[in-house]
Amino acid sequence: RPLMAVMAKSAAARASELHGRHLSIIAWSFATLLVLHPPLFEALSSASLCKLADFDAQNLSNTAWAFASVSIIDLPLFSAISARAILQICYFDMQGLANIAWSFAKVAFVDVPLFNAIAASALPLISEFAVLNLMNIAWSFAKCALFHEPLLSVLSAGFRAKMAEFAPLDISRTLWSEA
Repeated sequence: RPLMAVMAKSAAARASELHGRHLSIIAWSFATLLVLHPPLFEALSSASLCKLADFDAQNLSNTAWAFASVSIIDLPLFSAISARAILQICYFDMQGLANIAWSFAKVAFVDVPLFNAIAASALPLISEFAVLNLMNIAWSFAKCALFHEPLLSVLSAGFRAKMAEFAPLDISRTLWSEA
């Protein structure tokens, strides 16, 4: 993809000039398109670390998701995203909570304070979660070997309420996270 290579090189060169929202959008876009360009992700990480105060909940979630989706384990970035996400956890929507949990679990970055904050924030919202979000939260906690009894109880109720919406594969994925 010649255009993506040109865009990646340009974005990497100018990453420090970009607002946090734009850094997040670029990372998300390249990850969504499955374009791994290490110099770009290095530049996005460096710039993001300097501008994390500009990131809202969605930017934090999308950035973590992007790096996890292309399997880039950037410990300083994930540590900083975690600290900022904990401060902003009340601003995360259902998808944002599920995505940030999935992202940290995918790269095996088990940050117990972050997962506790995700659980506390998710508890009152579980009835609003889509099936995929329920599964991602359950999978993330299971993958990280985190047992959070109140969350598990509410997830179980959420699964029962939405069982009619489950595809066959959803059932097997849910059972895996519970095993």
